[in-house]
Amino acid sequence: MAEAAKLEPPPIPQPLRFADSLGLSPVWIGGSLGAALLGGFLLLEWALGSFESMLAPDAPPERGEDFRVSLVMLVLAAYLPAAQMAGLRASRRAVEELRRLLHCSEDGFAALRGEMGSVHRLGYCCSAMAGLLIGILALVAVEPDWGVYGLLRHYPEAISHRILGPILGLLTGILVHSRISDSRRLSRLGRERVEVDLLDPRSLAPFARLGLQNALIFIGAISITLLFLADMGAAPGLVKLLVLLFLLYGAIATIGMVLPALGIRDRIREVKREALEDCRKRIRHTRDAWQAGSGGARGEGTGMADLLAYRSLIEAFPEWPFNAPLLTRLLLYLAIPLGSWIAGAMVERGLDRLLD
Repeated sequence: MAEAAKLEPPPIPQPLRFADSLGLSPVWIGGSLGAALLGGFLLLEWALGSFESMLAPDAPPERGEDFRVSLVMLVLAAYLPAAQMAGLRASRRAVEELRRLLHCSEDGFAALRGEMGSVHRLGYCCSAMAGLLIGILALVAVEPDWGVYGLLRHYPEAISHRILGPILGLLTGILVHSRISDSRRLSRLGRERVEVDLLDPRSLAPFARLGLQNALIFIGAISITLLFLADMGAAPGLVKLLVLLFLLYGAIATIGMVLPALGIRDRIREVKREALEDCRKRIRHTRDAWQAGSGGARGEGTGMADLLAYRSLIEAFPEWPFNAPLLTRLLLYLAIPLGSWIAGAMVERGLDRLLD
């Protein structure tokens, strides 16, 4: 009984389970959450009279900078839960697309699909706490003074940074743990349970598609983070923090893209090795029959030309499931941050004209 409890699949995080039970799409989650957060923040700013203070002729420039930084942080806070839901749906879709390659019963397949999005309690809690700690330390890195958490010393916009920073760290830690967990499960599935057909490389595309989805999720986070560049002078350490965030998100995007395909790459190597060994045996048998002068050798089994052609086909089979269209899509994804940076620059110029 104790052993069965150990093998029981770990639970899906409760907020994600609730959103999933309602059938909400990631776009709906992100849009509605973003509208609620931004609307609530703007309403609070209006109630506190912050707009009049920011638009006053003698208003310090950091008020406007802090206001824009708050808006970007709120957008990121809405994006991260939506990205986690998008990752869950992508993981389940990948398993469903691999159904015909899996040797398991319907109940076993349902269990495999249900595991996607689940987390190990200890790893989940550690990732969340690590993200929370990083979010706290990030604010100290931006302004190297523990006094940054003296909330009564700051404007409302700056206070929102002190609240949102740890929350963003927490959400990022949860998202990273979720994507790594699902990617490892799919990698293990590819290594242990997928039937590889060396004549149909397209059947293995779900592994690559999940990797690209993981990359897109963190590229999206990078794109939003790039909007902070419009206010690089808002704090002395902001530039260094942004560089670290770009490197962190970039590394996680790379890991998330490659990790789901690691298992199937090992499986492909194993199947190719077995197929090439069998092909060499058949070629050797055919050659020996010819050398022995067997008159029927040329008409028995597969001809030498066919065997050589088949060997070339096996050797050319890619060990990674990434094909040209998927790589082209990745290049298009990488262009998203550039568009975000341009949009951020345009918004900054528009706000400057409005406030002037």
